[in-house]
Amino acid sequence: TLDSKEEAEQLEFLHELGVPPDKRSPDRFNESNWIWTGLQKVENNQVKGKRKREVKRYDPNEWKWQGTGGSPLEYSKWPKLRKNGQPDQSYRREHEKGCEEEGGCFQNHMRTDGKGYWDDGWAFEKY
Repeated sequence: TLDSKEEAEQLEFLHELGVPPDKRSPDRFNESNWIWTGLQKVENNQVKGKRKREVKRYDPNEWKWQGTGGSPLEYSKWPKLRKNGQPDQSYRREHEKGCEEEGGCFQNHMRTDGKGYWDDGWAFEKY
């Protein structure tokens, strides 16, 4: 789990050791620059509108750690920018850009970068 700033810093340190900055992609959102944390959105994953990108209200009770089944109730680091706020829980149709799930794919896996910021990612990405 990643339930504290200290745990986030430990994971960032391990990422630094495994993938040094000079070995990362210059594309900030390249999957090699991120670490999957084990946090997944398990509730309220339905489509809202047609391919509409919008920041969804973050409710920690809808997200669960895959190892413990608990929710991150006291710690989160989602960016709150107007243009690129997270989680936006984007949607892709089946067979679109890597999505092979029947009915389509949502960004419902939380990943973190080397600075500790959270982003919602796709289940089919390699972390």
